[in-house]
Amino acid sequence: MNEKSHIPHPFELFGVECHKGWFELLKPIFSYVQEYNRDKEEEEQIKFLQIKEKWGSLDIYTNFSTFKLTKLIEEAEEKADHTCEECGSTKNIGVRLNGWVTTMCFECVKKEATESGYPQLWERNSDNKRFWIFPNNKVEEIEDITEENDNLKDNPYLLFEDNIV
Repeated sequence: MNEKSHIPHPFELFGVECHKGWFELLKPIFSYVQEYNRDKEEEEQIKFLQIKEKWGSLDIYTNFSTFKLTKLIEEAEEKADHTCEECGSTKNIGVRLNGWVTTMCFECVKKEATESGYPQLWERNSDNKRFWIFPNNKVEEIEDITEENDNLKDNPYLLFEDNIV
């Protein structure tokens, strides 16, 4: 038998690889693909290959695209850069920089610090200011990142052990 064996794509294996805060951004894309595929043969259908968060951004891959789908994907990816991946808020958005790089609102970063017990390094999108958010909800703005302390920003667990409550 010369049948091709099916190698599953990441989307088939893992589904949507981002948190619920971005799900609303995906709905128009899913609706469009569902409508587009309605009367098409399987080989003519649009299929998702992967939907994931990578370096704080939303990435969507399909087997092929249309002009409209490309526009919908670009819009969702752009909005994701200004939307909290955890809760969907568009207020006070930034990027959590330590550990997994994630687009998050300030409130969700505070929650993460409290729940994890570790300080979180967060950069606000509106002005690119960086802050340490500690498990006790203490917030410290980082005034200046110099060569001396730059390597410490990637290891907050060692740098601020004494501040953990």
